[in-house]
Amino acid sequence: MKKTNKLLMAMTLVAAGTQPAVAAMELDLIEGVDMSVYGSLRLGAESVKPSNEAALNDYTGFRDAYSRVGFNASTALTDDVTASITYEVPLDLANARVGTPDDKGEKVRVAKFQLSGDWGNVWIGQGWLPYYNAISYKVDLLDSYYTGWATFANFRRAETIAFSVPVAGLNVSGAYSEGNQNGSTVEHRTQLAVTKNIGNWALAAAVDDVEQALDVTYYGLAAGYTSGPWYVGAKYETVSSDKTTSGYNEDGSEMYNLLVAYTSGLHTYQATAAQADGFGESIFHAGWRYQFHPKTRVFVEYYSEEETAVIAEERQSSLNNWPTGSGGGEAVTVGLRYDF
Repeated sequence: MKKTNKLLMAMTLVAAGTQPAVAAMELDLIEGVDMSVYGSLRLGAESVKPSNEAALNDYTGFRDAYSRVGFNASTALTDDVTASITYEVPLDLANARVGTPDDKGEKVRVAKFQLSGDWGNVWIGQGWLPYYNAISYKVDLLDSYYTGWATFANFRRAETIAFSVPVAGLNVSGAYSEGNQNGSTVEHRTQLAVTKNIGNWALAAAVDDVEQALDVTYYGLAAGYTSGPWYVGAKYETVSSDKTTSGYNEDGSEMYNLLVAYTSGLHTYQATAAQADGFGESIFHAGWRYQFHPKTRVFVEYYSEEETAVIAEERQSSLNNWPTGSGGGEAVTVGLRYDF
């Protein structure tokens, strides 16, 4: 009964998003300071079939798709400099708790102070890292829990100082992160990314150097192309590592991703294929999205992986100590997303 009540509560929260009366909340508390509360509620009902049924059972249940709620405040310090703060927490609706559905123990998604202007921006705290923004985001555009896993990128990290500035027609961004996070053994990481828009093309190159017990450096190249209703995104990543044994982060590992999307009216159709060494191997992910309200969409997606990566036990993630030899599998998700 307790589990059922949690699921009903989660579905009620998301279903509330179908009401047009719900809108972004602008706060007028301090003169000269723009403040707002925002969020995104995302929940899917999924049917999961692991390849190795002796290790994991088939099941049908609910899984959150990276819900969050946040607060932002900004004010102009001068004609050229705006200061802002952002604080955002993750919500796992399927488990009715604060936290991410991948069970990384992350209780805060974003917590940063930023200065910005025509010259670019600089921020300190926890936020999205340049490598992900430049490389991985170009193929991380589907809606369900299963989107965006086929990458070496670390999405966000605390104890970070980062910048983004225009240089000679390019956008150059970088970040330095210090200390461990979520039980990792990383001592620090340094990132640098360069992006360039040329007509319909968005091009990027980035590097992520990670100092840890077995040092790792990730290199990435990515491109996005938009033409009318069509979008095509692709990326390539490789690893230079002290790790010589087979598996994730093995020296010389590679990831290839290709995503194609087509939008017709309120409908968007997407499909992505990836080859991810040490994390899923052959991966296929496709979906249909229907944006029936400016802030609300429904989605249906199919995901499959050849080897162990994301397929996991009900309402848990692959980061939970799941059985050896689970061997990938497939999942079908029907979900609802509401943004405010």
